[in-house]
Amino acid sequence: MPAKASGEVKMRIVRNTQKNGDIYVYERRTLYDPTTKQTKVLSAKLMGKIPKGSDKLMPTRPKQARFGDVENSNGSGSHLAATRRRVG
Repeated sequence: MPAKASGEVKMRIVRNTQKNGDIYVYERRTLYDPTTKQTKVLSAKLMGKIPKGSDKLMPTRPKQARFGDVENSNGSGSHLAATRRRVG
């Protein structure tokens, strides 16, 4: 008979291998849900990647900003208003 679930959050290091041979390393926090009898992933943080042929963990570039957060090239915070002149 299996042991009862402790109900605590567990942290694991997960290595995900890509087709090109690079390995992405994640820090994953999980919690067991006894009602569904499955493990729920609470968060997964990318720690970095290990390129093919290397053993060192390298940092990845930061996540790109969303469209609404980026300022226009003219320096003002206003967005361009696009309109349609012809339809159909």
